[in-house]
Amino acid sequence: MELDLDPGEGLLVRTPCYLSMAGGDVDVWGLPLEGGQLRIGIPELTLLVTARSRTTLRLEAVGHRIVRNPIPEEWWSAAEKARDAERVVILGETDSGKSGLLFYLANVLSISGLRVGIVDSDLGQKDLGPPATVAAAAFASPPLHPGLAEPEFLYFVGDTSPRGHLLQVVAGVRSSLDYLGRRPDVTLVNTSGYVSGSAARALKYHKLEVIRPDLVFVIGDRGEVSHLPRVIPPGPEVQILPGPPSIIKKDRSRRYAVRRARWIRYLSGASETKVDFSEVRALGTLLFTGRPSPAAASLASDLIGREINYLEISPDVVSILVEGGLSRAEIRALASSFGVEVRAAAPSSYDGLLVGLMSETGGCLGLGLLSDLNPGEMRGSVISRVKKFAYVKFGYIRLSRSLEEIGRREVAAP
Repeated sequence: MELDLDPGEGLLVRTPCYLSMAGGDVDVWGLPLEGGQLRIGIPELTLLVTARSRTTLRLEAVGHRIVRNPIPEEWWSAAEKARDAERVVILGETDSGKSGLLFYLANVLSISGLRVGIVDSDLGQKDLGPPATVAAAAFASPPLHPGLAEPEFLYFVGDTSPRGHLLQVVAGVRSSLDYLGRRPDVTLVNTSGYVSGSAARALKYHKLEVIRPDLVFVIGDRGEVSHLPRVIPPGPEVQILPGPPSIIKKDRSRRYAVRRARWIRYLSGASETKVDFSEVRALGTLLFTGRPSPAAASLASDLIGREINYLEISPDVVSILVEGGLSRAEIRALASSFGVEVRAAAPSSYDGLLVGLMSETGGCLGLGLLSDLNPGEMRGSVISRVKKFAYVKFGYIRLSRSLEEIGRREVAAP
């Protein structure tokens, strides 16, 4: 397909794609396209091509759309401000243009000679690294799109939403900044679109407390984001920027497709590794922290009138696996009987569970899927590309062998 672009006109391209210029000059997310062509095989990335002069393009892509005024003028002045900052945070609602601003700033700042660090704390719609993680990397040259690079650092949260995991997200951002240290001249921190409600406000406030940015860009319509500047702790300069008119609103099915492309990228080609949980420590779960008690399981079965698959007693909590889980009334009855907190889940909650595979020092080496968990025998399997690991950190999303999202382990599960 051949397309003509006028100066200042833009083209949104969905990868995989092949792009070549028959004449003219273009930028891709603010980065001049050198060599006249670009081929990207990684799926579900979005590129914004902007014509600097009358340009003829030859394009092969999954999808594309011509847009007018693709880069708001305010973004140019934002890049000038960011040159003098050490840490910049981007806030905004879902589909407001946060990622586009991140890509643009990363390229423009890198072109100016700065080494740019990126921390991606959006768990669901990742620009860098796999879903369910906070990811970080430093770039000595313009990244074009962070999704073309591999993250240098991962902090495993285990879910695609920060709800129920506010502390873990904040810890992940802090750990990412500690990893990058002072290598970057400027570090850009992208955030999720979770901005409404008291929990979301608390997350943003405490995340900004640990980041301590010099500059915060709030992107979106002033009326829709008017509450966000009031959530920001004292200290940084705050600027409200418009989103680009070229924003593509992603519906639920498109978001799912983008996430599945990331699951495939980081989990395809995995193989099974047997795990002995008497030697490999499990994190992010109450299982394996107490002692199995068949006698207590029998008594609990009599109390609720159905068989309990597994029961483990710790000084502060009783963990139970039972088909269908337990009702609130059953949990209250068992908690009264045992005199401690009771947590319960169905055994199927752990089948295909996303896990982080951790090093001796606690760094995330990669992702895997849990299978054949048998806590009574302290064993299970992990399906992953990572073969050597010291810890297995349990997550919350469940995936099928074909890497479709099929359910979740609840936050209250053991």
